[in-house]
Amino acid sequence: MNNPIPPKEEFNLDFDDWISLNNINNISDIDDTLLNSIPNSNEDRNTILFNGNYFDILEEYRNIIENKIIQKLPLQFVIKSPVPKLLSDEDIFTTMKEKVNVNKKIETTLYSLQNITNILIDKVKKEIEQTNYTRNKESIKKTKLDLKLGRKTKNDYSIRSHNKYAPDNITNKIKNILKKYLIIFVNNVINSVYKKEQIIKILNKLNLPIHNPNSVIKDIDHKSIANKKKKSDNLKLLDYKVKEFLSQNISCRYKNINKLENYNTIIIQSLLDDNKNEGNKNLFNFIFNGIKIEDWLNIFTHQKELSDFPSFNSLGIKSKKIIEKSLVRIEDYFEELLDEGDIYFYCFILLIYNFKRYYLIKQGRRNKKK
Repeated sequence: MNNPIPPKEEFNLDFDDWISLNNINNISDIDDTLLNSIPNSNEDRNTILFNGNYFDILEEYRNIIENKIIQKLPLQFVIKSPVPKLLSDEDIFTTMKEKVNVNKKIETTLYSLQNITNILIDKVKKEIEQTNYTRNKESIKKTKLDLKLGRKTKNDYSIRSHNKYAPDNITNKIKNILKKYLIIFVNNVINSVYKKEQIIKILNKLNLPIHNPNSVIKDIDHKSIANKKKKSDNLKLLDYKVKEFLSQNISCRYKNINKLENYNTIIIQSLLDDNKNEGNKNLFNFIFNGIKIEDWLNIFTHQKELSDFPSFNSLGIKSKKIIEKSLVRIEDYFEELLDEGDIYFYCFILLIYNFKRYYLIKQGRRNKKK
């Protein structure tokens, strides 16, 4: 029996694309290298997990597969995202020392943290190191019985297990930090391309209220991130293009403009439609359509450089310099992060560098039967 067809939205996940081997064989512009690397259609009809060389090949043909196969149903096979390699604290600190521009204070902190041991750090390490994530229901029940519900009383000195150091709370923080610095970066670029008077003119032309021209792209509603609790939702978030991510409803704190749900969308589209300057149009196309949130995470943490993206390398020298000068990265957040304490700093670093791995190995909740 064939596997059931997944919901349409699942096609957005990296390599979570359902592919019919018969459909692949009917596409002329996929060459023999790919076809010979895919198991014979007569093999086991159960879900097949491709990894290793399969992903190298399928990466190359991803666009062909998405454009020519995804719409063809019924589909029989699923390709799952490979779990990224675990980045240990040693790997992370090595990367940071080699690539991250830090001051003496941060450098000293990083050095002092390398050999630290702590129960909270160990908990985070356990979350990202395990390969088979399972929920310990008995442990959860026991915790609920041992602790009273509600806020701690004045004389309650117990340590709650679900505090700011809890991995899910830290990953929520990471998502907010990625959002915050992405918006700063995009606004830096806009203000480097256009003068303040030009920005005001653009807003007037679009019939949009003028609210701090230095921050044209507004913060999006925190619910767009906070409400994403499921494993699948967070993985989809990483697959959003920057345009898609920033086009969500803007924050309700912009009282004069938050009723315009598509405020950011209108501005982004206007920047992409700049027919007066082809260089600006290409620049914004790279930012809004050329990178995804996962790419931004990797750029922010120095796991990728702008030069790793062919679409960036094809830009003009002026556009490249604007983007490079506008870029903000993880070291810009270090001073604020250190205010949370050394242990929190350590846990945050472990999770942000293993962010996708954390969600891929996390067991999703099963929907309760109605």
